[in-house]
Amino acid sequence: NAGEKPKSLRDRLEAHRTNPSCSSCHMMFEPMGFALENFDVMGAWRDRYRGMEKGDKITGIDPAGHPYAYFVGHPVDASGKLRNGKAFRDVHELKAHLAAEPRVLARNLLGQLALYATGFTGGAARWMARALPMPEASQPLVGG
Repeated sequence: NAGEKPKSLRDRLEAHRTNPSCSSCHMMFEPMGFALENFDVMGAWRDRYRGMEKGDKITGIDPAGHPYAYFVGHPVDASGKLRNGKAFRDVHELKAHLAAEPRVLARNLLGQLALYATGFTGGAARWMARALPMPEASQPLVGG
């Protein structure tokens, strides 16, 4: 509804994806991000989001002696669907999908390392990753 605030992170991202110039990139990386939603900003596992206005109120004193209060909000939805159509419910299922194709995972890792090492972006990093040597399919990626 127009004028109504989006309720969840997914709702906000869905509203953002209505912009065609944003949508094409977001469709590539959002599924991975959704899989990591169970981790909060400090890396701790969470099953529900925190909020400041609604939900079960939690109060306490932090290790430095400061009082805190927050609300436990709606459950985390870590599900998503990869561009190849494979769906997952959480980070564990995403990991299984990625581990099932070690060569694809290795090639993407090489691409990211090439990007990081050289600062080249886009096509140049992809070209460098393809140019790097990869063992034959019959050979293990690591070890003997």
